[in-house]
Amino acid sequence: MNEAIHVSARRIPTDPGTARLRGQPPNRWLAAGVIAVAILAAGIGLTLGAFLLNGRASAGGMDAALGYVPANAATYYELRLDLPGDQRAKLQALLAHFPKVAGDAVSGDTLDRWLDAAFKQGGGKHSYTADVKSWFDGRLAAAQTAFDAGALRGAAAMPRGLLLVGVKDRSIAESRIVALAAEATGASMSSESYQGVTIHVLSWPSSGSGPAATAPHSVAYAVTADELIVSNDAAGIRGALDVHAGRVAGLAANAELQAAIARLPTDRVATTVVNTAAVYTQLRASLGTQQTALTALLDAVAQLQSARVAVAAARFENDRLVMIGAAGAPTGDLAAENRDRGLASHTPPDALLYAETGNVGRGWAALISGVKAALKDRPEGAQLKQAETALKSDLESYVRWIGGAAVVAGWDGSQPYLGVIITPTDAREASLRLLQLQALAQLAAAGGGPKVTVDEQQHGAARITTVHISVPGATVPEWARAVQYSVTDGRVVIGIGERFVGRVLDQQPATSLASASRFRQAVERMGGPSSVSLSWIDLAGIRTAIEQQLPPAVRTPYEAQVQPWLRPLDLAVGVTRLEDGDIVTRGAITVK
Repeated sequence: MNEAIHVSARRIPTDPGTARLRGQPPNRWLAAGVIAVAILAAGIGLTLGAFLLNGRASAGGMDAALGYVPANAATYYELRLDLPGDQRAKLQALLAHFPKVAGDAVSGDTLDRWLDAAFKQGGGKHSYTADVKSWFDGRLAAAQTAFDAGALRGAAAMPRGLLLVGVKDRSIAESRIVALAAEATGASMSSESYQGVTIHVLSWPSSGSGPAATAPHSVAYAVTADELIVSNDAAGIRGALDVHAGRVAGLAANAELQAAIARLPTDRVATTVVNTAAVYTQLRASLGTQQTALTALLDAVAQLQSARVAVAAARFENDRLVMIGAAGAPTGDLAAENRDRGLASHTPPDALLYAETGNVGRGWAALISGVKAALKDRPEGAQLKQAETALKSDLESYVRWIGGAAVVAGWDGSQPYLGVIITPTDAREASLRLLQLQALAQLAAAGGGPKVTVDEQQHGAARITTVHISVPGATVPEWARAVQYSVTDGRVVIGIGERFVGRVLDQQPATSLASASRFRQAVERMGGPSSVSLSWIDLAGIRTAIEQQLPPAVRTPYEAQVQPWLRPLDLAVGVTRLEDGDIVTRGAITVK
């Protein structure tokens, strides 16, 4: 589904219906104190839902930290642990659905006590209330200023970026953090003054040998009137200060971003910005100039991407966590449309996961064409051409016939099921391509691959083809050792196992998922079934299905310690619609 997020000047209502790095010892960062502050305050506090800090809301809906982020930053994330506006009351109402949460969970000193205990468990002599609370205002943000392909190659490189922690008392923050940094083990410290701000740099030499060896590395930080800024080195801090002083362009000056931020709900607890253009530019540059399969795929995706700046926001409601975003609508062959494809009316009512979208075949065909064009002068391109010659058809033809499609997964009471329901643009083409894929599987078996047997059976007016696959020594569950498919004029159904396809063919709309009140009401509240795409996850149903399989030895501790936290979770739903020329996505996780 296309859930990329773009911008326009229109304001979107929130509810239309109502790793540690390899070779880098973590104690060096913790000793410096700088990283510990952010990780403990954000990771621990957010995970527990204990947003208990007293802070201030940003003017104009844009957080002050964004004013330090350079224009070419690839990503930006912010958390508002201070719960601006109505978010404290909304979160309190939401947490009231969880019986084990104290009534004063978002007031008093609950977070103070928890974080002090966490500091103590870490074995340090410091505490949150003594070393952090007095200067931390509850705002956290992070920006990645260089998007490196090293992670795609498995390299554990330290990403370049900024960590920004809100400051309400600069003098206290400076004294506390300097004291913590002075305890850094094995580090040397230097400092410099830039624009009236002191930049501190902690540096560690290389250590160890062999695979465990660490390269020289550093961390820099500075405290301004409103932010603790952390970066890889002094250059990163200087760049942030230049942005804030208006000497160089910043991401906050991006017109598309300004329009997007203005239309998001002002009272929100999280904001995400993805500078799509910067991501592609930086990632492509880090991959080098050589055209490989990976770079070809990236280039093809870049050509299909319609959004340049992506934004999303999250806020609490009384019974749900709501997420809002928007995207520039694709055009041409990939143009989106709101449509009720009727696929949910063919879906069993016990489905636990349902996700549908339109234009699947055209999107995949465009991606394949882009990859082929990028690789045309490479050996991989020649191999693709040979494959098409052997198949006597282009690769795009194997997906072009797919119109709308829905992925469905569930539990029928005795075993899981997984499958796809498709509205074909050409049923004859669909039948031909599936038959060719079946023949390829049989040919591979004849050449020494997994054993494949095929049989067909009539099912009412439809015919079901079952492909049994046997892989010696493979630990594949019994129910998943076959693939079935059936093609009719209006539907193509493909399923793993031997139950899904028959159930879909027999399913009556009046008893389908589309007619289930929970599904119907949730989708309507997010915009309705006439959409570009929609998704549904039955959280309560998944929990129940798993609980039925728990052995007695696990069930007792689970029911006492885990189940009370999971029982209130009801469902997750998301609907993407075309509205006034934009793609608008609304989603929610609800409790009961």
